Amino acid sequence: LPWLSVKYVPVAAALALLGVLLVFRRRTGRDAAALVGALAVAGAAYLLLHRMIYGGWTVYAAGDHFQGSGEFGVVGFDPNYPGRSIRILGLLIDRDFGLAAWQPAWLLLVPAAAAMLGRRPARQPREAHSAALRSFARGPSLAQRTVLLVPLATGWLTATYIALTMHGFWWPGRQLVVVLPVGVLVILWWVSRLSAPAQLLGAVAASWGLGIYGVVLWRGWAGDTTWVAAPDRIDLHWPLAWLLPDDRVLAGSDVLLYGLWTVLIAVACWHTGRRERTTADRPTPAEAASRTSR
Repeated sequence: LPWLSVKYVPVAAALALLGVLLVFRRRTGRDAAALVGALAVAGAAYLLLHRMIYGGWTVYAAGDHFQGSGEFGVVGFDPNYPGRSIRILGLLIDRDFGLAAWQPAWLLLVPAAAAMLGRRPARQPREAHSAALRSFARGPSLAQRTVLLVPLATGWLTATYIALTMHGFWWPGRQLVVVLPVGVLVILWWVSRLSAPAQLLGAVAASWGLGIYGVVLWRGWAGDTTWVAAPDRIDLHWPLAWLLPDDRVLAGSDVLLYGLWTVLIAVACWHTGRRERTTADRPTPAEAASRTSR
């Protein structure tokens, strides 16, 4: 699927920039210049091959649907960027196409990111990788949190403002798939700092999502639905779906639900960020248990 590479160019650019900055910081300017040169050659080859194969800067230049508007019509023929802002949370909480509708554990991503931002940066050790990992568990350094959160935010904003739609008969999260592994790392870091009961609740949420995936697979194999059309089958991911807004309809109840989720997520972010700032010097539950067992 060559068009997928175009959707991920902003994330690739963010990773390239971070790579250059980290090399410049930890090595020499010559190493950073060599990396910039290699990336420039790769980028030029990428564009040249697109011009040769598809006749444009993107694969959309070869699409019949975009002959009138041009290849960049894939962003939208008359995009309403303020209106697209609803996707910032819609990508997470939309009833059919939001991540949390199909895997409730993704609701942990926003407070986890807020906690990482609120955490006091740890000094980055220059010794072995194991020491760096221990430092990350205590509190990510500025470089570590930047490497995680900048690509995640770039992918999220690309899906919000550049992608033509967050909906469609494909599957939820398709615009975010390239950065979701980073989101998993952020969630796991935060969950590792929580109490055992809170970790159990997170495990229950993740298990609920696995159950939903199992139902979708089973119904697909049984011929009751197609996996492409699964997002429109609310019976496949109830009852949580009824607590989420339908951003395609935006009836009065949907607006109310969207507002309530916005407030709830904002409060969760404020609480977790504040908690990390006030407990920055305390050991994590895992660290406390390790010390007790010694």
